[in-house]
Amino acid sequence: MRRSLWVSWLAVFSFSQSEPPDTEIIQPKGELHIVKGQSFHFMGNGIGPEGLSYAWEFCADFDACLMTGQEVDFSFEEAGIYEVICYASNQGLEDPTPARVTVHVYDQNVMPRINIQEPPLRDSVAYVGDTVYFRCEATDEDDNSPSVFWTFAHDPNFRVDGLEMNYQIPAAGTYVISSVVTDDSGQQSRDYRIVRAYSRQDGVPPLPRITFPADGAAIMSGESISLDGEVIDPDSSDATVSWLISDGRRFDGTSVPSISFSRPGRYTISMIASDSRGSRTTSVKLYVVSSLDSDTIQIAQPATDLRLQPGDPLFLEGTSDNSSIYDKFFRWELVQTDGPGHHRLHLSTPGNVYLEEGEWDITLFATHPAFENQLYQSEPRHVVVKPTTDSEFRNNNTLQTAATIVPGNYRNQMIAADEYFAFSVNAGQTIILEVNTPQAKTMALEIGLLDAQGNEIEIIKTTDKSSIRHTSDRTGVFKMRARETSDSGYPKRPLDFGFGLTVLNPALYFPDVHWSDHMGSRLVIVNPFEESISMELVGYNTAGSQIGSVSLDLVAKGRLSAYVDEIFGSAAPLVSWLRVDATKAVGGICISETRDGLEAYAVSGSTALSRDLYIPHVAQATTQWYTRGVVANGYTEPTSSVLMSEAPPKMLDFSQPHSKIDFDFVELFGGSLPAGVAWGTFVESAREMKLAAVEVFGKKDGSRQVAGLTLSDARQDNPNFFFIKQNLYFTHIARDTAQFWTGIALVNVGMARRSYIVYAYDSAGKVVGQQVRSVDTGQKIVQLAADFLDGVADVTSVDWVMIEADEGLVGYELFGTLDNKRLAGMEAGTGLKESICMPFIDQSLGYWYGISIVNVGTSNADVTFTLYDAGGNVLNTKSQRLSPKQKYVNLLATIFGTLPSNAAWVECSSSGGRLTGFQLFGDPTFERMAAILAL
Repeated sequence: MRRSLWVSWLAVFSFSQSEPPDTEIIQPKGELHIVKGQSFHFMGNGIGPEGLSYAWEFCADFDACLMTGQEVDFSFEEAGIYEVICYASNQGLEDPTPARVTVHVYDQNVMPRINIQEPPLRDSVAYVGDTVYFRCEATDEDDNSPSVFWTFAHDPNFRVDGLEMNYQIPAAGTYVISSVVTDDSGQQSRDYRIVRAYSRQDGVPPLPRITFPADGAAIMSGESISLDGEVIDPDSSDATVSWLISDGRRFDGTSVPSISFSRPGRYTISMIASDSRGSRTTSVKLYVVSSLDSDTIQIAQPATDLRLQPGDPLFLEGTSDNSSIYDKFFRWELVQTDGPGHHRLHLSTPGNVYLEEGEWDITLFATHPAFENQLYQSEPRHVVVKPTTDSEFRNNNTLQTAATIVPGNYRNQMIAADEYFAFSVNAGQTIILEVNTPQAKTMALEIGLLDAQGNEIEIIKTTDKSSIRHTSDRTGVFKMRARETSDSGYPKRPLDFGFGLTVLNPALYFPDVHWSDHMGSRLVIVNPFEESISMELVGYNTAGSQIGSVSLDLVAKGRLSAYVDEIFGSAAPLVSWLRVDATKAVGGICISETRDGLEAYAVSGSTALSRDLYIPHVAQATTQWYTRGVVANGYTEPTSSVLMSEAPPKMLDFSQPHSKIDFDFVELFGGSLPAGVAWGTFVESAREMKLAAVEVFGKKDGSRQVAGLTLSDARQDNPNFFFIKQNLYFTHIARDTAQFWTGIALVNVGMARRSYIVYAYDSAGKVVGQQVRSVDTGQKIVQLAADFLDGVADVTSVDWVMIEADEGLVGYELFGTLDNKRLAGMEAGTGLKESICMPFIDQSLGYWYGISIVNVGTSNADVTFTLYDAGGNVLNTKSQRLSPKQKYVNLLATIFGTLPSNAAWVECSSSGGRLTGFQLFGDPTFERMAAILAL
């Protein structure tokens, strides 16, 4: 299937015996929706000489999913989303850009589908008193006459049946109107429109429309194009227009005569029209490609060479580290180096494959979507699939004679003395060491992670825990030591053990992502480094099927801010959670907001998978508050998790790799929250690091208050969230108790009673009170700040609080307004850095933005505030000296003056300081706000 640029130099092909053909899938014509177990007749067609041969790929099973022939029948025996590939060949020359079609396979019956035709725009405006016409189309493969009705997000009791509806706007405001189709089995699908109503006296904001370039267009790097648009403003002609490019550039006027892009990549071009009534924005994607790119294809998984036991799955995933290759025409070659085995796959992400016993070289090839004669090749991965034996490693009982290994599973090892193993890791990669033997809990065994010189990084004893996680800040050699101990009371004796070594590339996990008629999510990622990085954004649905993957480059100090549909297009409603792979460790947040704009919350991306995730808050007043748990299996194999709390354990079954579970706590416990369930722990059943999670809680009483927390474990190498081995920092205590309230929560998740010290500070860093306290194991303390500080200090004199604690405490804080309009929540700060970032500014929203930082160190810190645009360009800098323990809080508009329209994020850097802080932002009507810990 040939891809070409939209520009006028399309080529005309004449075929000879030595040219590859072009392939198309003629049946089905588009996406296919069928039921599990159903067979479908696929038909392909090749444009080229006579005598073409055809190959089809339906999944990564070499035996069952690869077929040949121009027409084939295939039965889908498992539910999921399939990427079906067809490519024609001419005397061995394959079509380098195979045809693809997506097949949705359902468990029992096909989901009905619905699409609103009128109004044509997703977001439109109207005057009070206007009658708005709504019309939709509904289809269902299983039901000839599905029922359709219309309803409002703000009034679920409103209902109008039928495919059409006229609605007269009664008052100014935002209306979210959904059309809902229901089939005979009760399954529903929805589409929606947003209508923003204004009085004729006030008028409506102007509407921008981009007339050139088209959305999804592709141009050559260095090529000059124009940006053209028009503005529809029925009320006046005083609209101002500006253009924002995702590389940070800004232009004024309805047209930009000439613009070019020197860097290949994927760009967002936004046109903003504003007048005294407000502003509106529209955007398109533009692909800038180059024929000179090189070294742009990588094997993301496995991240290194690998050792597998026979029968172990091998997960394959590829990426392009330059988004000039915006469409993935991949070819995987799996060649056995010690035998005849040879497999070939064209799927962009094959997932799990099973290789025969032997040694294999795996290479990924890619064809440029705009230049079919340009082929890219990755560095190969060497994978050994053979059983391990103790005799494989000899004379490795000293640091100097450590046996060199690659990541993988190692079983049947005997230990009678110290044994050492050495392996290489790149900077930013995460090492996971696990003891994977049934004897682990009774064995007298110690596993140590060491640096190349033998210095201990972390030690585990299998009678205590069975895994280590460490993120490397350098490229080099690490070592592992296995040592028999006598801690279990057994005499020293040879022990049979196994271990698993996994190395993962830097990643962020966002378990809670939305794109529906109720809520939409925006992803914000910052590159804090002085060099460009490459990212792969991978979207999954709830069942674990990959919906899509997008390659993006982020320049030095650059920032990505994109809604889910800007990343995944029409597939956005299927995306339930996201993983972001990157060449260096990045920071990011996910902001979710209801369509009517009255609820919003922000959560940080998890920087690592965990085996234990603490849930610090489960709302007890269940008639007023709801609590949602959202857990994703970030691993390449099925798993399960147990929710541990004061109630009997609840099992969460992730039957597929990359699947997700989203639940309400009350519903999970059968309709009533058991007494004492105020907090809990998600525990991975095999004690392996596979989980990422958030919790979201909000009001049920119509107050439209909501907040979210990213859940983390108790590991010191994951400092972004609410736990560290020593101290917790609550960096916001509201002094104005007449308008704001602050709540503080502490939980002792340890196995023993813990003592801690509360230190209360004013804004200058002076200690205004302190007190020694203790908390029983399993106890949770939730109090308003005034009550929590009772006996410590008057809350009106306190600006922030430090908890000096033993290992075992977690915490979070909430703050809101007494009028029940605004609520924000965030984890207690733990990570102290010389440089932190406040990731989110979007001037088109009209929001206010505030930041707060604390110098937790013991010496003065000269802090520089640097304001960047999305392209990493410096817009402004300011400086502030902070004394030890001093807090600085201000609006960004006060720090920098009027913020430029292309302002994107703020870096707070210090010379030797130890900083923590947070960012707070909200709408100008003070209806909602959200808080996020500084990244």
